[in-house]
Amino acid sequence: MGAILGAPFMLATLAFSVTALAAFVYRRRRPTGWRMRINRTVLSRDLMFFIPLYGTAMAVSFAPQMHWGRYGVAAGLIAVYAYYVYLNLRETVEGGKDQPLTFNLMWAALPLLRPVGRNRDEFQARKVLIKERPPRLRAVWGQVLIALGLIIGGAYIFVDGVKEIASMIGFSPLIISLVVAPVATELPEKFNSVIWVREGKGTLAMGNITGAMVFQSTFPVTLGMLLTRWHFGDSHVGAAALLSAAIALGSAFILLAWIRISRSDVIAPWPLAAGIVWWLAFVAYLAFKVVPATQ
Repeated sequence: MGAILGAPFMLATLAFSVTALAAFVYRRRRPTGWRMRINRTVLSRDLMFFIPLYGTAMAVSFAPQMHWGRYGVAAGLIAVYAYYVYLNLRETVEGGKDQPLTFNLMWAALPLLRPVGRNRDEFQARKVLIKERPPRLRAVWGQVLIALGLIIGGAYIFVDGVKEIASMIGFSPLIISLVVAPVATELPEKFNSVIWVREGKGTLAMGNITGAMVFQSTFPVTLGMLLTRWHFGDSHVGAAALLSAAIALGSAFILLAWIRISRSDVIAPWPLAAGIVWWLAFVAYLAFKVVPATQ
């Protein structure tokens, strides 16, 4: 439950603030300075999906445990996310992947491992040919399957490590998974947003975060509702979990209001920069209120 709730919290706080920091650091590289050019329609739509979906999922946590209504809500969340994916697939926004497939590059470089004396120019020409043509389907599937295997294996190692750390320091695993797990799993991937900010692709940078928030408010939350107690209000740790959800919703709502009020495709990312304040305040609450109560 901590990992499920921690991801939206981290995205709406630390990920937002990292994006704002990137906008400030790379302000001289973009004509808009530290202000970000965004697609207001796309980002507003993401946030308008996230807020009611996540809010509904959290409202279910106040219902009687294992109430039949949670199954209907779970089905509804999945259906709405499928519709969200459909909306995104039918339109095209800025940017794309310009770099070739990693496995294709590896395959292209293999001939160059042969001895130099065996017509290196021929091998170099083959490398250029492989790099420039579309990747073969088996290379695409191979990269996907190996990457998926690494993710699953890493997840097992990470979860076992979190449990051992929680046991050693005497903290509730929920606290560790609320704060540490999302930072270790979600935040590194969100550094893609830093790259897109540097390239002036504000919609991709923000969509990388808001799109993940929509996903985190549907599939993982559905697993939580169906496979766990999904009830938080009976302890200090549960109260912290609810507070993290409230902060995520509040941060998303402020950003949505900022986008709507600005009425411009170029906005100053002040609501994003405030994310670090939200995160530090929550960590302070854990340190001074929740941790002493659980020891």
